[in-house]
Amino acid sequence: MLLTLVLKNLWARRSRTWLTALGVGVSVAVIVAIFALATDLKKELGAGAELTQADLIATQRGLAGLTSGSIPDSSVEDVEAYEGVESATGFLVTSVRLPEMSSFNLLGASPEDSDLYLSDAQIVEGRRLENPAEVLLGKGARSNLGLQLGSLLELESGEEFRVAGVYSTGSAYLDGGGMISLAEAQEVAGREGKVTLVAIYLEPGADEEDVINRIESGQLFLSVAPPSRLLEALSSIEVVDTSAWVFYSIAVIMGGIGVVSIMSMSFWERMREIGILRAAGWSRFNILKMILGESMLLSLAGFVIGSLLGVAAICLITSLPSVKGLISPAFSGYAFLLGLAVALLLGLLGGALPAYRACRLSPAEALCHE
Repeated sequence: MLLTLVLKNLWARRSRTWLTALGVGVSVAVIVAIFALATDLKKELGAGAELTQADLIATQRGLAGLTSGSIPDSSVEDVEAYEGVESATGFLVTSVRLPEMSSFNLLGASPEDSDLYLSDAQIVEGRRLENPAEVLLGKGARSNLGLQLGSLLELESGEEFRVAGVYSTGSAYLDGGGMISLAEAQEVAGREGKVTLVAIYLEPGADEEDVINRIESGQLFLSVAPPSRLLEALSSIEVVDTSAWVFYSIAVIMGGIGVVSIMSMSFWERMREIGILRAAGWSRFNILKMILGESMLLSLAGFVIGSLLGVAAICLITSLPSVKGLISPAFSGYAFLLGLAVALLLGLLGGALPAYRACRLSPAEALCHE
């Protein structure tokens, strides 16, 4: 009987029901979308390390991201000389403009070391870099730019590179860019003699922690970590997490204000109805369950609406030419669980105050309300 009455009450006020559910849905959509984007962004911030297939990555200490480092070329040889290190190679990670794209991820690497960081399986078309003025395009970039093997890739600054091959790593960030020789990347970026990270390959049986300690002690400006722990050392990750939680908090606060306002308005309009139910023998507990039940059902409807809106928003964002191929947010179950928790929290907060007021009303007070 109680569920039937709750459903009838919601249906009788369809406009307000949908408005409330939409308010919850917008908050849930923000949570789901921001969580998916933040998760992908954190993954892509460390994407440069994924391609190296290295045991350890050395970056400039104290910097926020992989693209901002300025490590001298000579440090690569210094690192390679440490006991336990089999080989090392430098990379320059940067971003340039193309006539067709506002941001193109460019990776400079030593062609002679390509066996270290690119497997044969990752070269899906063409060949590796062999000659000057050649570029390996990521699979996503080749698709977005419409270039074929032998085509020319022209940078906005005027440099041209002929497409020698196409690679695929599974990372939207890396596959949305291209790779040229380290020397040419340094010239394009105006950072001659500099790299942004050093990929370190250890000898079999080498003590990883011991190598890290010795390199960091001898090269005080370097921070060394396995690729899996690299993100922990980047301060930009803290910025992403903090920004995400700011958006989460705003979404919850705005959604909570909306739900509380609408549910409170509904309560004042239904005071006589509540009085009649109390006079007919309904207990305070039944009134509490009715109001909270309505609020929780609204929050569940808002969760469904918000999940759909969040997925639609991300699909729209990723289809824009300016970001197409640069991000590939994954909708994990945790994102939707977080959205459901927010929806239920909003439903609980929205119904708690009206439910408390309703429980304190006597039948006579409620029936006297106009």
